[in-house]
Amino acid sequence: MLVRASTSRVVSFVLLFGGFASPGQLAAADASPQELRAKADAALDAGNYRDAWDIYRKLALDPNDDPKLVGHDLVRGIDALLCLNRDDEVDAFRHAVVASNAKNWRLLQAAADSLFGHHDHVGCLIGGEFHRGLGRGEGETVSCFGRDRAEELQLLQRAIDLLGNEPDREAAGELYLDFADYLSDTQAWRLQALTDLSKLPDYEFEEGWFDGSTQGAPVDANGNPVFYYVPKTYETAKSDGERWRWTLSQAATYSATVKNRAALRLADFCRSQFGVQTLDRSRQADAINEELAAPFVARTLSDDETVARLANGIKRFKLPQESDYLRIYRQVAREGARPEATRALATLAICYQNRQQLPKAAETWRELVRRFGPGPEGAWQKQLDQVVGNWGRFEPVPTLPAMAGRSIPFRFRNARRLELEAAPINVEKLLGDLNADLNSDQKLIEDGRIDLGKIGFRLVQENQAQYVGAPVARWHVDLEPRPDHLDRRIEVALPLRKSGAYLVTGEAQWRQHQPHCALARRYGAGAQADAHGGTLLRRRRRDRAPDRRCQY
Repeated sequence: MLVRASTSRVVSFVLLFGGFASPGQLAAADASPQELRAKADAALDAGNYRDAWDIYRKLALDPNDDPKLVGHDLVRGIDALLCLNRDDEVDAFRHAVVASNAKNWRLLQAAADSLFGHHDHVGCLIGGEFHRGLGRGEGETVSCFGRDRAEELQLLQRAIDLLGNEPDREAAGELYLDFADYLSDTQAWRLQALTDLSKLPDYEFEEGWFDGSTQGAPVDANGNPVFYYVPKTYETAKSDGERWRWTLSQAATYSATVKNRAALRLADFCRSQFGVQTLDRSRQADAINEELAAPFVARTLSDDETVARLANGIKRFKLPQESDYLRIYRQVAREGARPEATRALATLAICYQNRQQLPKAAETWRELVRRFGPGPEGAWQKQLDQVVGNWGRFEPVPTLPAMAGRSIPFRFRNARRLELEAAPINVEKLLGDLNADLNSDQKLIEDGRIDLGKIGFRLVQENQAQYVGAPVARWHVDLEPRPDHLDRRIEVALPLRKSGAYLVTGEAQWRQHQPHCALARRYGAGAQADAHGGTLLRRRRRDRAPDRRCQY
């Protein structure tokens, strides 16, 4: 019913897919549906796609198939068809299975998922009939993205109508979440429209229904950001955005877990539209004149405020309670189980970091570590250390002339002192060894292990100390960190006068006699340094206090 085709072609599909084995035939074959399904799964995994397809087709088209597993049979059957390069049969198979299980909401949900999970949304029109897939060498190439999206929403809408008093509250809530996800799976400005689900749209004669790019969150006629609110009913929704809010609100009524997951969906969307990360990075960087930049300085925002790039430019504004993503994250952090609460706290901390409100970020990371531990491989503790710990790095520099007054930029936070030393690099030995390796092992070229731009990296990471001589200079710089864990960038003067290549190592210290981490950057001068430039990086850790780790 959803394939544009002539009558004869529809009949041929019915004949092709209408012949399924009855329960009696399955029993006669001395194999239960469970055994057949296991056999099909094994065949598909083993690459016997035709055998797998034959079994999945019989199972999925059987009206007596397990209502909780027929979706599995449909999806795996589609997988088998795609492996057989029979993309053009997928739609007809899906439609036939839906017709055989029209009252099964789980099957309708699986059919909707399969529309976007298993193939591209392009095809060609040949004689007015649509054929999914490319590479036929004939017909007009068209996009079916909009059509697939509308069909997917139709299936989910029908599934919701069939829910009734579904006892599996978790699964029913997941259905609403699916519906919400597919409603919002488009460019944000398209949510202002109300998709007509009474019919399927035509194919489009350009590839890609949308390109995924964005020019800022949509605005209304007065230039204000567009917010979506929950309508009284699904039928009274005036846009897909309101349909989306309604489905999220319905999902929240089924279980606490689904409620918090729905809240995270809402917060994530609002953050993607109105978060400070939508600005250019230059807008978030330190301003030369902070008074002039004050309206847009993210760290001056209150929690219910934001500054974001909208379709009509950058604007600072208050968020309504329903779209205040920081408030929603905090609520989920308080009420959610571990998976939802940890994600809410981690995202909340990142939001504060994006706003350069680092004390709040540190407080949130501490709460996350206190309640749930250091995180996978210590990730949450490391994030906390990154904010409050002793941190610094050398910024990239070009080759410098060997003369007085040369310096390299250094960015740091929290540290009070920087101990430095410079050691010469034996360029002749390094290049000689590289040349010998190149002549002896062609694989070095294929693996990129002789990339001149990575020589400095390999000196440090691969501990190639044989190319680094004894230090020729040692000195220190007293540092004045900015308050609230903010970064400061300074120029570090270099005492080097002789041309060549040097490994410059710095140890940023919290206070005197507490060296913490080492950083290094190549200092080059003259033709020799220019010939093998690149970043040199070395780390030392003498003080292992967990709140002072250096990360860069």
